[in-house]
Amino acid sequence: MSDYIANAESITEMTRLLEQDRLMTRSVSGLLPPSVDPQTVHEVLDVGCGPGGWVREMAQSYPSIHVTGIDTSSLVIDYAQQQVMVDQLTNAHFMVMDFQQMDFPDASFDLVNARLVQWFLTENREAVVREWFRVLRPGGVLRFTESEMSPITNSNVFEQHNVKFITALERMGKTISPGGYHTGVILLLRPMLELLGCEQIQETAHLFNFSAGMPGREIFVQDVIKGMQTMGQVMVKMKVIGKTELARLQEQTRTDMYAPGFWGILFFVSAWGRKPLISDGASWRDSNE
Repeated sequence: MSDYIANAESITEMTRLLEQDRLMTRSVSGLLPPSVDPQTVHEVLDVGCGPGGWVREMAQSYPSIHVTGIDTSSLVIDYAQQQVMVDQLTNAHFMVMDFQQMDFPDASFDLVNARLVQWFLTENREAVVREWFRVLRPGGVLRFTESEMSPITNSNVFEQHNVKFITALERMGKTISPGGYHTGVILLLRPMLELLGCEQIQETAHLFNFSAGMPGREIFVQDVIKGMQTMGQVMVKMKVIGKTELARLQEQTRTDMYAPGFWGILFFVSAWGRKPLISDGASWRDSNE
């Protein structure tokens, strides 16, 4: 099942997701992969678009490109659609739709963008990414951008918080790490593109350094603080921590992040590839047999 792990319809979470979108676009992945010529792109799909930050930025930056965002939450989509109306963006559109089984015809888009959605897919991952591949035009680009979700820091309590969050995700069946030490999501990106039969596959790694004294770090620190609220709900729900201990960890983590000697880095990976002009129709299972 590809359910979101927390309540994406809360104002706090929608605000956090919009801020996260802007941060990622500016500091990590950009709007388009470096090798993609905007003049060759006419129709774009953003799967699991949330409140629509990436869609709006794409539409603003490239007025000749039509950008569609889909999400399962009608409340989130209503919010996103209201924002494009305020911005008077006629080339941005949102639809309530499950990205596991989309209503679009085959070969509808020149670019399919999937950002920070892989980590909450589970046993049906192959079928889901094949659905994204289905609506991609021959020669079109499929792009994944993901992180391990847990930053590397020199804060003991921050690390404790990370371990408990990953344990909660593991209990939900949302990790692939054999030892439960990480989610393992970024390991999947290139192999998935290869197994789909994509060509010209490229990868880029990015980091966001939010150590003490780094410029622009406050936006990320605030994202972490808000994200801990979401993570905390999941950790309590999955019984990996009690509310009292969680509150202590979160308060100490906030204190540590503002300490002069704090170090923290979060890694991201983007991977993308082109759909062949002629597909051989091979399946993932074929490639593993």
